Amino acid sequence: MEMSVKQVIETNQWLQDLFADMPRRFIAQLELITVPAGHKIITKGTENPFVYILYAGNNRVINEFNNGRVFEFSSTRSTNRSGRSLSGLLEFFSGYSIATTTIEAAEKSSYIRIRKSVLSRWLDEDSHALKKLVRIFAQQLYPSINSHGKMVVYSGYYSLVNFIYQQYGRKVQPAEVIIVKETREAICQELGMSIRTMYRLCRELVDRDMASIIKKKITISAVQMERISGFLKREEDLFDQI
Repeated sequence: MEMSVKQVIETNQWLQDLFADMPRRFIAQLELITVPAGHKIITKGTENPFVYILYAGNNRVINEFNNGRVFEFSSTRSTNRSGRSLSGLLEFFSGYSIATTTIEAAEKSSYIRIRKSVLSRWLDEDSHALKKLVRIFAQQLYPSINSHGKMVVYSGYYSLVNFIYQQYGRKVQPAEVIIVKETREAICQELGMSIRTMYRLCRELVDRDMASIIKKKITISAVQMERISGFLKREEDLFDQI
């Protein structure tokens, strides 16, 4: 049975604190969404009309560049007591509509979503709520710009391999061959890469025996998927040591 917005708030202490004085007419306009791992709730360079409040799961806050490099500035896991991850606030407070970073679910994640226009009306009426939200935003932003914060640089190859694994890693069965349904052009758009970079990375996939190209399609066997899984695990272990 799916939970209502009210039930989600009642089971999370910091959400109770955040929405303690929100009028019912605004509560009624909150939405619940759940997305799979790898889904981008906000994409850099696009307009985003919402603020997302993570209440279950894990976020990656990343910045993508045309050369295929991906910078992860922070990751945020939600917990009942300390999880305070609100995405979209920078653009909301600055008055700009274009997102400066990408927010991606690192695992299956759930959010309360609120339109910025609704949030603005609430904060116009409640200065105490505005101060509370600004404080949460500052506490959330501080670790990512503090000298002790972590920034991870992902290569284009890692991004491609991770995309394939998130989409197909749990679907492949022994002795089965997966055909990646997305074209290389579509993957380029998803990952923010040039087609030239994508073809180079696909050749690297084949050279490392993590995939094959058959009739212009990327195909992956169960054994190759195991190699992909091992590669991602080793890379993540290295990131954790940074």
